[in-house]
Amino acid sequence: MLSGPEQGGHICALFVSPRGAITTGRVRSSALQPAPQPTITADEWTGSWKGTEQEIKIKRSGQQLSLVGTATWGAFDPARVARGGVNVGDFTAMVPFGGAELAFTDSQSSTLPYAEGDPGSCRLRLSRRGPYLVVTDNQQCGGQNVTFTGVYRHTPAKPKPK
Repeated sequence: MLSGPEQGGHICALFVSPRGAITTGRVRSSALQPAPQPTITADEWTGSWKGTEQEIKIKRSGQQLSLVGTATWGAFDPARVARGGVNVGDFTAMVPFGGAELAFTDSQSSTLPYAEGDPGSCRLRLSRRGPYLVVTDNQQCGGQNVTFTGVYRHTPAKPKPK
């Protein structure tokens, strides 16, 4: 479960079921106990992270993480698919490992710090929260309505055969 700040004795909470269904609502603050945020290692970022119409694949390269993201809007609508009306977006980035938070800009030729690049560049913030990856973007990472913003579930990287 993920939660926001307390307001008037309540907290907005988000729960992702094992099947990926997201439920949100307000919960009495006294009903929740905050869990300590464990230390996140570079290897714990790796693997495939899946959202509703998004996927982010992360591989480790030394102390850097290589990220490749793909997203769609409308891919679950058969009529939209039939008429070619699915919008797509993607990003690639190579970022230094930064604990439980990553933030960067995917410019056309390289990965930049979050605040750099032109206003139309794709900017993303990624946070590890327990078993989830929470992503926010600036709505500049693809076609109309395409976003990477969301809560992702992890599929661990498969071990390499010996």
